[in-house]
Amino acid sequence: MSVKDNESMKTVSFITPFYNGNRYLPHLCEVLTQNTYGLAQRWPDMQTEWIIVNDSPQTPVKAPVSSAFPVRVVNHPQNAGIHAARATGLLHATGSLVLFLDQDDEIAPDFLVRQVQTIRDTGADVVVSNAWIEQSDGRKLLLYRTRFQYRKILRMAVYAKTHNQIVSPGQCLIRRASIPEFWQSHI
Repeated sequence: MSVKDNESMKTVSFITPFYNGNRYLPHLCEVLTQNTYGLAQRWPDMQTEWIIVNDSPQTPVKAPVSSAFPVRVVNHPQNAGIHAARATGLLHATGSLVLFLDQDDEIAPDFLVRQVQTIRDTGADVVVSNAWIEQSDGRKLLLYRTRFQYRKILRMAVYAKTHNQIVSPGQCLIRRASIPEFWQSHI
C-alpha cells in the first residue's frame, strides 16, 4: 500500500440504522468510544464520527453525547428500511473508512485498531472479522470456528451454492470508495 493510501485514512464513520432502539445506544456509544480512544493512541491523526439514521420517525433518538467523536442524527421522514438507513448514513458520512453497525451490535474494544491495521498492511478494500452468535440460552459461539469456515468468505462459489457467509455488515470495515454506487442507489 502506498503512503498516500494510508494518509487518506483519517476518519472512520460509524453508521447505525436506528429503529426504536434508544435502549441500545448508551452501550454502543461506550464501545465506540473505547475503540476511538484505542485508534487515537495508535494513530493520533485519525478520528471517528457516529451517524445515527432514525428510521422510526415517531421515536426521537436519544443520542448519547461523546467527547471522543461527533454524533449526528439524521431523521428519515418515514420508515424506509435498514438498507435505506445505511445508504442515507453513507451520504452523510465524511470518513474514508466505514463501519455499518446495527443498534444492538457489539465490537471488541480493540476491533477498530486491528481492522485499520489490517487494511493498512494489506491494502484491502474490506476486512471481515469473526462474529459471536448468541444462542437462545445466552451462550455465545464463534461464527467461524475453523480456518476452513473463515476462508469460505473469500470463495464466490460458496455464495452461489449456499448463502452469504457474512452475517452482519458490522463484521466489515470497508473503504468507502469501494462501496458500489449501485448499492447506494438501489434501495
